[in-house]
Order: sequence, then structure tokens, then C-alpha cells
Amino acid sequence: EKVYFKRKISLFENKKNYLIVFDIINKMQIYDESKLKNILYKKGIKGNFKYLKSRTFESILETICNYHSTSSFKRIIQNHIYKAEILIKKNLFTAAEKELNKAEKLAQKAKNPQFLVEISNLKIEYYRSNKLLAKLENYCVTNKFEANIKNVKAIEDTIRLNKESIKTIIVHLKGNNTQNNYKEINKITQSTFNNHPDFYKTFDALSYYYTTNFINDLTSYNFNETSYIRQKEWVQYLEKERELLEYRLPTYLAALANYMFIQSQIGKTKELINTFEKTNKFYTSIPSKQMTQTIKDLSDRIYLSHIGNLVTLKKIKKAAYYWEKQQDKLETFALGDSSFVILHINLFIIYFSMNNFRKSIRHLNKILTFKSSQMVEIQSLARMLYLINHYELRNYDLLPYIVNQGNHFFQQHQIKSKVFREVFRFFEQYFTKDWTKEAEKKAFKELLLKMNAIIKNPKESKFLADFDIINWIENKI
Repeated sequence: EKVYFKRKISLFENKKNYLIVFDIINKMQIYDESKLKNILYKKGIKGNFKYLKSRTFESILETICNYHSTSSFKRIIQNHIYKAEILIKKNLFTAAEKELNKAEKLAQKAKNPQFLVEISNLKIEYYRSNKLLAKLENYCVTNKFEANIKNVKAIEDTIRLNKESIKTIIVHLKGNNTQNNYKEINKITQSTFNNHPDFYKTFDALSYYYTTNFINDLTSYNFNETSYIRQKEWVQYLEKERELLEYRLPTYLAALANYMFIQSQIGKTKELINTFEKTNKFYTSIPSKQMTQTIKDLSDRIYLSHIGNLVTLKKIKKAAYYWEKQQDKLETFALGDSSFVILHINLFIIYFSMNNFRKSIRHLNKILTFKSSQMVEIQSLARMLYLINHYELRNYDLLPYIVNQGNHFFQQHQIKSKVFREVFRFFEQYFTKDWTKEAEKKAFKELLLKMNAIIKNPKESKFLADFDIINWIENKI
């Protein structure tokens, strides 16, 4: 992009100052406007700074758009329509019609009703204004025009479905009560998807359908064979239209990420490994021109998700191998709040399972110092793991202090989980740093009995999806 911009701008004598501004900013680690002004002044550029900066920005944006004009299916269709509009204004009707025909074929292939309606309207207007009655009559009696009426309906339906899909995402992201979230999302999906079978005719509608169903299963902790078959169907649909795949890269990579997550949740280890290898192979085959920042970010997210998926399947050494292989790169990757916390929970489990307690506690510290009112349950889990980790490190003098801190946190945030409270009560009531092996074993046996009874409640067992506390207690016995 940078090389392309410099090459294009250098062709225009009146734009050479834009190139100077760009080169100065490009060398900065952090943008500093006063420094930029000083350098420009020393170079003898003393005009209106705001205007120069604005025009440089517009030029960069314009050249980036030109650079990526063939990297998106929608952009290619738009370019054909734009060329047709110019040709019509120039009275070059035959050439204009050819461009519209090209755009129409691509829009049909892409199942894009918005473009099909726009192209149809342009054709009708062009035939009507030029009194091309034979062509107008022919176009209006063909099924193309009838299909156009259906396309208008498809646009309305797709927009409505998009609205419902966005509702499910909002419900999923807000609040901590996932059971209520699930009920609300289920209500939306049942009323919307079941009553509108026509939705599935457009590509966008299909995308909303599969994404919303994934969110529905994610919120309800309800991944099963049906989830797996549905997501496999979506991946295969995208792969089937191979010639369109390069224009649907973000959608395809996101579909693969969700597919691998479902595989990990229902124990399909072999399929998960195969899908990850296939995804990696596909990613390395993407041409550099199509390698946008979005695609790079998606690839990194898939890599991190794969580490989490391996942890879920208890493939700890493999997960550690993948993390340490790309650790330097992945540590600088910008993550959202929930992704950040999930990553460090997974890294804690990796190193704790390998008895590397000094490394595991570093990742817990990152979660505990991370402030978010939306993650009280995760913070509660982290406090329980922090207590257990210090016990393994034999930092016995710290345990009473950690217990007091944890109890204060539970009280402050009204945490009622018996899992967390029972572990803290255990260390508060039974633990002494000079207890014997026999006393320790007896105390852990009592804890195991209580914990087995508690986790029969699904609301309690969900807290242990990330950390197998039963296994940890049994190892102590």
C-alpha cells in the first residue's frame, strides 16, 4: 500500500507536499503533530497546515481504495456499475450495457440482491430514456425482471434478519446472567428464523443464520452433534463456491474458527487437528494483495483459539508447544476484554498442569489486575485458582491474606457460587502450615465429598469448565 501510494503521488507535481507529510509521519513511532509542524516549517512548507494534513489523508485513502479495488467482490461489482454510469453520461450506450451485464452476472453469482436491484433499475432507466422499446419490453417480460421483484423482498428480509442477528449479539454481550441471555436469544431465533424460510436465499442471510445459531449455542453452553453438522454445512457451502472464496475470506476464516471451537467442545480431536492444519495451509496460500490486516488478525485469533481448544481437549503439551512457538508475536496482539481473560485462563491451565506454578501464577496476576465489571465470575474463578496456586508454591503465610481478600470480593459482588466459597472455607477452616500428610489427606477427602455433591448442580459445574478441580483434589488424596 505504501509503495503504491508513493508511486501514484509522485506522478503529480502539485501533490509532492503530500508525499513529504506522509514520509515524516511514516517514520514516527507515535504520531506527534507539533513535531510534524516543526519539520515541515524547516523544509519551507508554511501553508495552511490543517488543509495540507486533510488533503494528504484524502489522497492516502483514495489510493488505498484504488489498490484494493479488485480485492472485494462488492468493489468489483461497484466498479462495473460506476463505469456504466460514466459511459451512459458519455452516450456510449453499447459499452455501458456490457458493463451492466458483467455487473449483473457477478451479482447473481454472489447472490447479492442489493446490486441486482440497482443494476436492473439502471438498465430500465437506460432503455426508457433512450426509447429502446424492444429492449425494454424484452427485459421486462424475462424472468430477470420478475427475479428483480423477488430481490426487493429479499433485501427487506435480509435487513430484518440482520436486525434480529444484531439483537442476539447485543443480548449475548451484555450482563452476566447467561441463562436469561439464552432464553432471550432463543426467543428471537425461534420467532425470526422459523417464520421466514425465504431468508436463506441470499448470502448475507445465510451468514446471519449460521452466526446467530452459533451465538445461541455458545450462550446456552449447548454444543452438540446438531451444532457440529450445521457449522460443517456452512463451511462446506463456502468451500463449494470456490471462485468466490477469495472475496469472502473474513467470513470463511470466522466460519472455520467457530467450526474448530465446536469440535473441541464435543471432543472431536482428530477433526480439530485436521481442520487447523487445513486452515493454516489455506492461510499461507492467500496472495499478499489480499492479505489485509483483518485477515492477519483473524489468523492470529484462530491460532489463539486453537490453543484454547487443545486445552479443552486436555492436549496440554501440544497447547504449550503452539503457544511458545509464537509467544513473542502473540503477546503483542491486541485482544478484546473477554479474549484477553480467556487466553490467560488457558495459559494458567497449561502451566499449572505441567507443574510450572511460577509461570501459571503470572497469568493469573494478569487477570486479577484486569478491571472489568462484566467479568465478575471470571475474577471469582481467578481468585480461587490464585489461592490454589499459592498453596502449590508452598506460600503458606500468604494463604490467610488471600482467603480474606477473596471472601471480601465475594461479599462485595454478591457471589453465591458454592464451588468458590467451599474452597475458601476449606483453606480457612482446615489448613494449617504444619499439618501432617494424614491430616491433609483426610481434609481433602472431606472436600471431595462436598465438591462432588455441589457440582451435581449444572449452575455450579459450569464454573469448573475451565479448571478440573475434582482431578486436583483427587491428586492430593
